[in-house]
Amino acid sequence: MAVGYSDTSIKIYNMETQEADATYKVHKLRLQFIPKKLQRMHYGQVVALRAHPHKPFLFASGAWDKTLRVWDIRCQVGCVMTFEGVDICSDAIDLNREHVIAGSWMPTDGVSVWDLAARKLISFVKVQNRRPDVDGEYVYACRYWRSYDYNRKGKYALVGGSGTNSLEVINLHNRYITCSYPCQGTILAVSSYQERIAFAGTSSAFTIVSFYDPKLQTEKYEAAVEPEYDYTKPTAGAITLYLARERAITQTRELVCGALVNFQLLPAYVAGAYLRLPAPPAAGVAGAFPYLDRIFTAQPKYSVPLLSWHGWGRVG
Repeated sequence: MAVGYSDTSIKIYNMETQEADATYKVHKLRLQFIPKKLQRMHYGQVVALRAHPHKPFLFASGAWDKTLRVWDIRCQVGCVMTFEGVDICSDAIDLNREHVIAGSWMPTDGVSVWDLAARKLISFVKVQNRRPDVDGEYVYACRYWRSYDYNRKGKYALVGGSGTNSLEVINLHNRYITCSYPCQGTILAVSSYQERIAFAGTSSAFTIVSFYDPKLQTEKYEAAVEPEYDYTKPTAGAITLYLARERAITQTRELVCGALVNFQLLPAYVAGAYLRLPAPPAAGVAGAFPYLDRIFTAQPKYSVPLLSWHGWGRVG
């Protein structure tokens, strides 16, 4: 467990022994002789810590010294990367794969994305569709959206602060706000799990919202439900097709014009064979389903009464 302190130090605790295994802190006398760009420790109060979701030995920290640092507990020195130019004032950093996102208390360019592999700034997230009456960004909370269904590629970020007075779901790829949730006051903390997003701040309310994507909800939750037909009662307009057992005995699964046909034939008789057709034919059976001649023939051996063109037909 990594803990940041107001005296600029970071300690790594062993949860079993409940003692500090490592302490990262620079003596004040050394700060006078080492340039700030070369220092491997924070020289301001640590206000943000975040561990990598897939690499437990890696974590990032932000402090009031306007630096973002990445640490590796396997390394004796600790700090392996230092990014400057970020004014982190609260818990506004997060890691995802090979990227780290940071929120700064600045009127513009408040959200920045950094590359861990290249060790450089990728871009500042300049939102294209934010309201014109917003007086600056001033980000206090910034997180990647932790959702495998909605944010599998890590393109969405959850951003809140004192300038917008709302929680924004920002698409990092096209720089557009996907949705925004208003809040009374400044947002100081945000968290997420799947479609649920929780945030709170200076107001007395703790808000939990559920993100709704009609396209994804239809694909994920609305499974196709077949209508329940009474197969004991023949419907009007039933048609009789003829099945050639010799040709269909090996045809167990056949895709016929988008309709999945599943035949289970025994050598002497037909047992439990089902046929699904999507729509009534406009030009007859041969015109609507040109591939039916693979399975059906004009030689009557087994009759197949189709109960409904819109549902499931059962072999009689």
